[in-house]
Amino acid sequence: MKRDFWVLILLLGWLLSSCTYRDDTDVSPEPIDNGGQQISFSTSVQPLFTSNCAVTNCHVSGGESPNLEVGVAYNELFSNSLINVSDPESSEILIRMRSLTDPMPTSGKLSNAQINIVATWISQGAKDN
Repeated sequence: MKRDFWVLILLLGWLLSSCTYRDDTDVSPEPIDNGGQQISFSTSVQPLFTSNCAVTNCHVSGGESPNLEVGVAYNELFSNSLINVSDPESSEILIRMRSLTDPMPTSGKLSNAQINIVATWISQGAKDN
């Protein structure tokens, strides 16, 4: 009986320690000045994913979801609910990119300018252009 009590206490402690609230995002995004031009997914956003995310053992076919390789990245972002065009700042992809403690990509946080390209693209409707 005493052993069951300690097992329960340890289990409860483990469960409680794994439940945390993280608010480690950079909440003050800097707007980019693109002269009012539309951000292109294929020429501005996809190249960021290709060079920083769609690398071996990361967001490629057979790797971590979503697959951010050319030709599938756009559909993957939406099918994995990472983009929210009605509230761009709540888009999971931006939250992960802006995280101060666990940023994506894991190789190092993208620059604010790079993140803001993605943020602006989402705020412009996240078009597949």
